[in-house]
This record gives sequence, structure tokens and C-alpha cells, in this order.
Amino acid sequence: LFSIPFQLTTLIVSNLFLAQGEIKRSNYIDLLNQSFVVINPVIALVIFGGGLVLLLSMNLVAAAGVSLATSVLLYRYIAAEDLGARWRGDLGLLKKMLVYALKGHVFWAATMVMLRIDVVILNSFRGPVEAAVYGVATQYTLFLMLLPNVVANLMLQRVASSPEKAGEFSSMAARHVALSLFIACLLSIPGAYLLPLAYGPEFIGAPALVWILLPGVFFWGVQLTMVQYFVGTGLPIVIPALWVATLAINILLNLAFIPRFGAEASAAASTVCYFLIFVAIFIYFRKDTGSSLRDILICDADDLRNLRGILRIGKVS
Repeated sequence: LFSIPFQLTTLIVSNLFLAQGEIKRSNYIDLLNQSFVVINPVIALVIFGGGLVLLLSMNLVAAAGVSLATSVLLYRYIAAEDLGARWRGDLGLLKKMLVYALKGHVFWAATMVMLRIDVVILNSFRGPVEAAVYGVATQYTLFLMLLPNVVANLMLQRVASSPEKAGEFSSMAARHVALSLFIACLLSIPGAYLLPLAYGPEFIGAPALVWILLPGVFFWGVQLTMVQYFVGTGLPIVIPALWVATLAINILLNLAFIPRFGAEASAAASTVCYFLIFVAIFIYFRKDTGSSLRDILICDADDLRNLRGILRIGKVS
């Protein structure tokens, strides 16, 4: 609990840099912060042979240190960019931030719960073994979400700073993600066969769960890109409301079918709900931007040329 304010400070500073287009600084902060996830357990558990109390204490110290370092970095950046800047409170801005944050909290909390509640329900009704198999399958598919998550983070600054072009830019990003994610899903299919080899014969059912989840992962990734349009242009209340409604459907489906059909039902429920939220977000996205389904799913010749340029030289030609 003591570490949470420090972690939030680091997260805010990282995103402030991201909003200014300072992607390298944001990445350095994230790299520094995440490095202690590996370093601290090695020191606390392996070198000193301590327990969770020592590990958590080291995590608190690391969180405070990273928070202080990133705050100093931000202060120096602001001082260098605007020597006449004056530090003062702004209650009007704080009110806007809190209203936006409340909507965002509901939105992101519903997202996180939807990704985890099925494992909890499955464990309750079918036991830890089946829940573990399903958990491994979901973790495998979540690796595919790294691409749309990175794209979403980078999109936010562009969308928020250019609202007049946000719809066109978001559509372009969505269809690039759709193509890349479709290829990634296809390539991940044979890799699912390795899960029983890595985890043991008890996980023989994991590949089938992966295949059931893959269509849902594809639609989840595309909607994650589209939804940045709304996140960057004010986050209307209908977006978190849609997520809460989809979460409720997900819980009902899991409670109805997991007791009888187990992990396969949970995977199917997830895919159905991921598709539903994609449809819901697309309807509102189309209403605001006029983009068609083709605009967000199918790359044209120019898109393919740009994508080839990205792969060749690391930037859009």
C-alpha cells in the first residue's frame, strides 16, 4: 500500500513524457521501473535467501527511488523547455482530471476484471488444475496483445493533439494492427502445441483452448486500437458503460456454462465477449468518424507500402 503513491507518480511522469512525444524518456522510465521486477527477487530470494517481507520492502524502496528519479527528470525537462514556467495549483484542471480519471478507472478496471474473472470462476467450479491449464492458454494469447497495447499507447498522444484528424488516423492504425495481429494469430497456432511439452502432460488441453481464444484476441486487439480514439477525445461515458455491460455478460456466461463444460466454455465466453465489445465500439466509432468495417480491417496498397517501409527502415516512408 505504501508503494502505490510512488508507483502512480512514476506512471504519471512516464505518460507526461509520452504526451509530449518524448518516447525515449518514457521508455527509459519504464525500463528502469520494470528492471526491479527481476533484480529485487534475485537479490532478496536468491542471494540473501529472504522471504516475501524482504522482497516487498525492497520493492517499496525501489518504487520510492524510481519515483524520485523520474520526478527530478520531469522537473529538469520542464525547466529546460520553459524557463518562465511558474509552479502553481490549478483546481479547475484538477476537477477535469478527476472526472476523466473516474470514467477511465471504470473503463480500465472493467477491462482487467474481464481478463481475470473467468480464471477465478473456473477455479471455484472446476478446481485449480483446470484453472491452471486455462491460465496458461490465456497467458499465451496475451503475448499477442503486446503489439496493440504498444500501438494504443503511442496513438493516444497523436489522437489527443490532433482531434480533427483523429478518426482517419485511428482507422489507419486499426487496419495496420488488424493485419499484423491476424498474421501473429496464424503464426501462434503451431506454437500452442509446445505448451504441453513445456508444462507437462496435464496441459494437453491447452492448445485447443488457445485456438478457441484466438478469434477473440484478434477482435480485442482491433477494438483496443479503435477505443484510443475515444480515450484521446474525452472518453464519453458510453465507453465505460459498454465495458461494464460486456463484463456482466461475461460473468453470466461463465457462471452458466463453466460448471458443466469447464475451460472450453470459459474460452468460448471470452471470445464471444471480446467480439461483442468490438462490435459495440465499432458502432460508436463509425457513428463519430464515418469509417466502415473495411476502413478498420483491410489494408490498401498504400498501407502495405508503408508497412513494408516500417519493416525495412523502421519508420513510415
